[in-house]
Amino acid sequence: MATVTKDFRVKAGLVVEGSTATVNGHDILTEALVDAKGDLLVASAADTVTRLAAGTNGYILTANSGATNGIEWAAPVAVGVFDTSISFEGATADAYETTLQVEDPTGDRTITLPNATGQVVLRDTTDTLTNKTINLSSNTFSGTTSEFNSALSDANFVTTGDTGTVTSTMIVDGTIVDADINASAAIAATKISGTAITAADTATVTNAMLAGSIANNKLENSSVTINTNSLSLGGSLTLDTDDISEGTNKYFSDELAQDAVGNAVGNGLDYDDNSGAISVDPSEFALNAVGAPTGAVSMATYKITGLGTPTDAADAATKAYVDSVAEGLHIHESVVAATTTNVALATALENGDVLDGITLATGNRILVKNQTTQSENGIYTVNASGQPSRAADFDTATEVDSGDFVFVYSGTANAGTGWVQTNRPATIGTDAIAFTQFSGAGTYIGGAGLTLDGTTFNVGAGTGIQVNADTIENTGVLSITGTANQITASGSTGAITLSTPQDIHSTATPTFSGVTVGSVTLTDALLGTAAGTASDSATTIDSWSTSTYSSAKYIVQMKKAGDIEVIEVLVTVDGSNNVYLTEYADVISNAVLGTTNAVYSGGNVLLQVTGTTADTVVKVSKTYIEA
Repeated sequence: MATVTKDFRVKAGLVVEGSTATVNGHDILTEALVDAKGDLLVASAADTVTRLAAGTNGYILTANSGATNGIEWAAPVAVGVFDTSISFEGATADAYETTLQVEDPTGDRTITLPNATGQVVLRDTTDTLTNKTINLSSNTFSGTTSEFNSALSDANFVTTGDTGTVTSTMIVDGTIVDADINASAAIAATKISGTAITAADTATVTNAMLAGSIANNKLENSSVTINTNSLSLGGSLTLDTDDISEGTNKYFSDELAQDAVGNAVGNGLDYDDNSGAISVDPSEFALNAVGAPTGAVSMATYKITGLGTPTDAADAATKAYVDSVAEGLHIHESVVAATTTNVALATALENGDVLDGITLATGNRILVKNQTTQSENGIYTVNASGQPSRAADFDTATEVDSGDFVFVYSGTANAGTGWVQTNRPATIGTDAIAFTQFSGAGTYIGGAGLTLDGTTFNVGAGTGIQVNADTIENTGVLSITGTANQITASGSTGAITLSTPQDIHSTATPTFSGVTVGSVTLTDALLGTAAGTASDSATTIDSWSTSTYSSAKYIVQMKKAGDIEVIEVLVTVDGSNNVYLTEYADVISNAVLGTTNAVYSGGNVLLQVTGTTADTVVKVSKTYIEA
């Protein structure tokens, strides 16, 4: 956030008419007089200012009385043209100089000095050259081998005519190649380090003489054959039972024997290769895989449990199903809690949410019965997050029917209640599902101002209210009295009219001799005042919230002793909380008493006054404009 001060003060001698502004009869210069970077404002005559455009690169300002502005841009005078020589005095002013002399040229000549620091080497001086290259294709060196060897500091020249000894230092890479040896020359074996082997040798070859391995093709017998399969030395071959002769006895590996036993074991039995044990596999040994009995099956007083809900006439039935049919109800597993009003299924019934005073946990069964869209009603199970899932016993049309009963065993409003579903939906999630209370002590609940005692509701009595056997009486304010034309009470409608001292009801037109108010709130603005004492540092005199107002106009009065100053100020703030301030009128009796500023802080704009000296009394008349 930033505060941008926009100063505009109307002083004596300043005149603004249309687009022209003058001070004491002279025009005010504005930035509109310049058009581009480098423009200059210069006087062309008395009280006349004109624009001098930027000159060409390298040009300089030159005085010219004949030019419109008295000055102009011009090319600089050329320098560096000489006749035949240039003389340099040097550091000491004496009779000696250094002169660069040129011969009379017969054409344009160019001497280029390199972009480097160093000394010039002359032809007749003795100098040492470093890091220089001489092109031998266009230059010739003359001299004897002895003279060249004398000139070299660390080696000698070797020529084709030499008959001397060639040392290892004369060979750059230390290797003698065929070209270095005459075709008719020979190297004596005594000159070779180590043992030399020639094609004519018949001696024993030792391991030390072999640099690497011997390839198979160098061996007379380099492979073996197993059951018609050839295997090279160093190779590999995978054998199976057909590659091994079994003789007169049948050959079996341990794995072949185990596989033979395992394949012979029938369905419902498992064979363990490690232990050789055979066991019954319950997952493959289901009762429906066993043939139908041919006689009565005795359960020996034991029960068959976990039966499903019967659908065919010959199906076995649970006790709960039989009991519900006897009562005309279809009993479902109870739920932990039930809704009391419409809920957002997607977010209101997650793990940790509270339903009718019960904190839900994942897997809880709940009853949803109050949805505005009745197709959303039903029995659900709570998930860790998101919408609950319809319970497995209440998620298809064949499981939902009129007469379905569910019991709610906890909750502030629904604990101990039983609910019956009264519709027969064809499609779950589309057709309505409706629940009606069937039983429970929580049938009725005392609402606001009522208490429930058994089956009796009681009205809560209080100050000013008396409850009788069959009536309720007001024992508090019975009448209003006051000065005539100031307080008027209607016994029939209860309306109260106040006036101070005139009538100020909606049809009156009162006239007031004087009204004192702190501020007046209009439809889109507020009028008010503020006051304070400013020190010689920024002192906040007024503030307003940027969420309510966006601009303000102030008339700021400052008084100190017998001096007075009044400043008219406009303040506004943008959406980025940058504050803009303009002082557009300032009346001073004798001396400046202070300055104004506005800053943004913590959602508010603060009007601040800094006094020239401490204890400057400040009063402000203000108008706010709503955001």
